Amino acid sequence: MIVSEKIIHQIIEESEEFRNPNQSIPLYRKVYQIIRKSILNGELPCNCQLPSTRVLAKKLNVSRSTLVRVYDLLRLEGLLSSKLGSGHIISFNNIGQMVNPEEDSEAELILSSLGKSFSENTSLVNSIDDKFIAFRPGLPPLDIFPITQWRKQANKYWQFIKSSELSYYAEMGVEPLRKTISSYLSLSRKINCDPNQIFIVGGSLQSLFLIGSLLLDKQDQVLLENPTFPNVHSVFKGLQAKILGLKIDQEGAKIPQKTKNFNNLKLLHFTPSCHYPLGVKMSLVRKHEAIKLANDTGAYIIENDYENEINNPNFTDQTIYGLDKSKKTFYLSTFNRILHPSIRVGYMIVPKNIVKAMKALMRHSHLFVSPSIQLMLNGFIQDNYLNKHLNQVQKTNMQRKEKFKKGLKNLNSTQFKMMEFKVPSLHTTINFSKGISDSDIILKLNQKGIIGHALSKCYFTNTKRQGVIFGHASLRTLQMTNKLDILSETLNSAVK
Repeated sequence: MIVSEKIIHQIIEESEEFRNPNQSIPLYRKVYQIIRKSILNGELPCNCQLPSTRVLAKKLNVSRSTLVRVYDLLRLEGLLSSKLGSGHIISFNNIGQMVNPEEDSEAELILSSLGKSFSENTSLVNSIDDKFIAFRPGLPPLDIFPITQWRKQANKYWQFIKSSELSYYAEMGVEPLRKTISSYLSLSRKINCDPNQIFIVGGSLQSLFLIGSLLLDKQDQVLLENPTFPNVHSVFKGLQAKILGLKIDQEGAKIPQKTKNFNNLKLLHFTPSCHYPLGVKMSLVRKHEAIKLANDTGAYIIENDYENEINNPNFTDQTIYGLDKSKKTFYLSTFNRILHPSIRVGYMIVPKNIVKAMKALMRHSHLFVSPSIQLMLNGFIQDNYLNKHLNQVQKTNMQRKEKFKKGLKNLNSTQFKMMEFKVPSLHTTINFSKGISDSDIILKLNQKGIIGHALSKCYFTNTKRQGVIFGHASLRTLQMTNKLDILSETLNSAVK
């Protein structure tokens, strides 16, 4: 059903926001807020088609560019979907989700300080429900995942499972997988740990939430690389920590030599194999400096080795965990980035003195990752499928990275610069010159089926570099050609 421009006109004219004489609020923002509220409260229901920007602009007696901007903001928020030939369709299902401002105010009153803290910073977290995969960061080559071999593991599991094994499992994870991971880390990363230190989790973000919940009180200090994963910043900010930043140079995070500014430093978080999103590898000297700072302040270290198999394919780098003789390092990694994100299996090694408390927290919250998935993964590793798949992922990633770089050879070199990584990461970062907004670029790309993440969101200080982070591994090389043309055209047109 098409919503008449007369109905929209009436909604806007009757709105207090529109009649408000406050000139500091731009016109496009007023119109956006009015239509947004009408969608959320059900006045403009899901699946209805809004008038074209040209028709509605004429009815409202405003410029078409104003309406284009309004529709862009609604699309970015997921309230509107636009397709060629189909028009602008309201995509928010307001049945059972109607928003009442009074209810929002009431919720603010009853939420705990922690609840408010997490609610206020959700915008920091990158979306996980984008419909497109083209150039989305964090995706491995999805098309080469060995589905047949995984199906064999599933069939084997369900063929021999006993009904008694469908009960509850230990919060740490199934023992066979924890032992396999322990052996895998010993061979590949020279990490020696007791399987009883390993916890199977849904991913690194869950690990960070659990660690922070155990160790952080309000306003405790956390030291992060700046820039870093927005999700990492978000979870510690949500836990009400005081976040301090470390600058990055060619050796990785610059470690402070003095401890006078750290009166309650509890955690240091690093991505040493490939600093995200700048692609720098942390030097051995810096790793030792980080360990010394942790020892001097009594803090714990989190080593987030999120793509270690990709960034360190020959397994030659020493880990902070292995170097830390005080044994106060958490080691995190995940299978989500080397197999596929939907598997939702990661792991963390927990210092022995924290294991008991971590088990208690898991028992009170997440309990355990699906045992069937854990046992299938264990068989997948034991039957050498993981090792074979990793070889293919590494090879495919390099091929697609080269294709991505060559496909952008016509990029305006004075305005856009592709960063040179020293590691074969799954992502590529493009810096922008001054005056170009990465959020505006991302909005335009989203409308064309391309996903990128804003470099500026990775910074948590006032100084923010503009750029976009792209994943180059998720599409076959033949599929990439058209998308690369669109990407180049969109970027170059931003500076004309």
